[in-house]
Amino acid sequence: MLEKTQPDREFVELVQRVLNQEASLDDIAHLNTRLPIDPIALQYFVEMRMLHGALENELGSVISTEDLSSLEDRLIEFPGNYRSTTLSGLHMDNASEPLKQRLRFPLSIAAALIILSLIFIATDRILHRPAFEVVACYGSDSSSRLANGEWIRQGDTLKLASGVIEVRSPDGNSLTFQGPGDVKILNQRHLVLNSGRLWADLKGDPILIKVPRGEITDLGTTFGIDQSSPSTTRVDIFDGEVRFSEGGDSHLAVQAIKGESLTSTGATWTPEKGEADASLYTVGLRSPLAFTFAADQNEVERIESGLAFGLQWNATFTMAGSMKSKESPVEMTWAGARIYSTGASHSLEATILHTHLCGFTSPLETQQAARKVGLKNNGNGLIIQFTNIDKWLEQIGAPSYTLELYRNSGLQGGSSFFYPVSLFNGHPATSTLLGKLDSPKDNYLPADHPDGDVGAGYRLIQQFDQNLTANTLTLTTPVRKLPYRGNISGVVLRPVF
Repeated sequence: MLEKTQPDREFVELVQRVLNQEASLDDIAHLNTRLPIDPIALQYFVEMRMLHGALENELGSVISTEDLSSLEDRLIEFPGNYRSTTLSGLHMDNASEPLKQRLRFPLSIAAALIILSLIFIATDRILHRPAFEVVACYGSDSSSRLANGEWIRQGDTLKLASGVIEVRSPDGNSLTFQGPGDVKILNQRHLVLNSGRLWADLKGDPILIKVPRGEITDLGTTFGIDQSSPSTTRVDIFDGEVRFSEGGDSHLAVQAIKGESLTSTGATWTPEKGEADASLYTVGLRSPLAFTFAADQNEVERIESGLAFGLQWNATFTMAGSMKSKESPVEMTWAGARIYSTGASHSLEATILHTHLCGFTSPLETQQAARKVGLKNNGNGLIIQFTNIDKWLEQIGAPSYTLELYRNSGLQGGSSFFYPVSLFNGHPATSTLLGKLDSPKDNYLPADHPDGDVGAGYRLIQQFDQNLTANTLTLTTPVRKLPYRGNISGVVLRPVF
């Protein structure tokens, strides 16, 4: 009869790690060394492995050795002509001595096979560790059918027929892939972009991205790679610095900094430098959505090809209309008196702040303009409405969001004042007032912000102080009456995670 024995606690914990699929290669090596020379350890391990497998098949879940210990007095049936009444040792009191001898050899063979399978499983788990978690998807058609919360492992290839997927590594690096494209994840710090576009916002360890024309090394930055053409590789740098080398040859490396781009085409290696263009890429899907009013189409293109404040800017130059944001289901509809511009536009920030939508001077004008774009208005000066916000929150995995306003009075000095802005959950005439931003007495941005002494008009950034969950939001201001201004330059929806 095999004696009722128990190995040391260290070995019990080792077996627990193995059965829970938490074993390292060192653990497997230790197990492989001990089992052939320690009959008690061999007996315990085979018993636990058989029980674990039987219970896992029965219950449909992973069973730990701690769970097994709680079943001490349960009767467990084994293959063959024997059974155990406890889980601490195999009892074969009713078996003949020849049967016992015949069972010992199969147990050893079973242990050897288990070790080999565990080595394979552990090696596969280590070589295919989780690398990036999917945090947002938009219109993606992927062969792997990935969803938010799933992990892309080392060695996986992500193929997108269309759409966008944003992934994030545990150390804080965010990558956004735009289809159609093909990218192989070698590990968290080494990728191969065969085709498509990639946006990288890197706050963790440096990474290296291999492309058909060479290698792109991150030197602590935010950048985009356009590999939509098989014969052309373009790199746009928006913060920090990158190095682009041919085949990893440092002697053929070219570096670029914020605001620059590198383009390598055809057989010519030496990349051509130019200006960075963010309009080619989708900023991380979890970045805040921003809407602004511009003076003309040229300003729209300038705003949307820049990276102001790290937001996803959507710009318009019309007085009334409807606009769906890029890579998001959120839609903005608006109606106002006119687009009014003043001050400097030397920088992108100034362009956003100095151009704005004004309120009407009569309730009738507001109603007429709002009716043309399908909005209900209760006689306010201007109206801006956002819809489909719940779909956006679901897409990016955020429970709520905040709302910020960028405003400009249009006049310098102390002769201009901001009207309050009211925020409604739905349509103003039939919904609940969520909050109101009053006209501040101070805390204005300087009139020349941020372009030196050539700007004009008070600038102001305000935020509603609550986290919002409403699917439809409406902003209104009172009818315009000088010197009061109900102007809004931009609106930002910032997700809260």
